[in-house]
Amino acid sequence: TGPINPHQYSPNALWAQDWIYEGLVSYGQDGEIVPALATSWKVNPSTDGGQIATFQLRENVLFHDGTPFNCSAAVLNLDHVLSDVVKQRHQWFGAGKHLKSWTCNGESELVLETSSPFYPLLQELTYIRPLRFASPSAFAEGLDSDPDLHNSCESGDFGSKWDRLEDDVKCMGLS
Repeated sequence: TGPINPHQYSPNALWAQDWIYEGLVSYGQDGEIVPALATSWKVNPSTDGGQIATFQLRENVLFHDGTPFNCSAAVLNLDHVLSDVVKQRHQWFGAGKHLKSWTCNGESELVLETSSPFYPLLQELTYIRPLRFASPSAFAEGLDSDPDLHNSCESGDFGSKWDRLEDDVKCMGLS
């Protein structure tokens, strides 16, 4: 299947990625958005015309290596997928165009803010990639990994159309 990196697009890896990595929400029966790593959420208008989506994160979740899943892990993944350089590769992903910030309100609450109303935010957060979560210990520098200096992307895997992005970001992959 190739590298099973939830932030990349490897041929034939989509289904394996779905079996290994989880997102905040997923689809349930009849197309209903249901909890995954988030147990609940609220989406409200922001004062500047966008939206604020607040997710209560599932507690006591461990990655395969024993590292806790928490808001810091979620923000690390978002930083790497949505860095100014790397998100160019995900141009098809509407949420990446609308999300302007992702922050923690404690370790069990993730706050996403959009720059404008974006009705399919929850739907796009169900996608298998690029916003599934990898363990912080899988990143080159752990929680301190810089999205431009130690990105989770695989070197040479941007594809010919996006090779130029590797001039501005150092791809370190995930271990």
